[in-house]
Amino acid sequence: KTFAKHVGHVLLAYIDSMNDPLCILTPEIRRELEPGLFSLCEMLGEHNREALMVSALDSGGMTLMKSFWREYEKQ
Repeated sequence: KTFAKHVGHVLLAYIDSMNDPLCILTPEIRRELEPGLFSLCEMLGEHNREALMVSALDSGGMTLMKSFWREYEKQ
């Protein structure tokens, strides 16, 4: 429960790194990270995801977050 308040920051760091042209995460690395990141999405919930998108992400980050969330919902 205590970690839950930090989940948004962890996901934000991931989205920021994916949005950074100097940071390269290969598809293999992303696949390895997905189970843990999807667990974070479950902890975050939709309401907090929306708040994160509005308050902390630029348009590129929002696009990445929406795409990532769709992948989370598929699994």
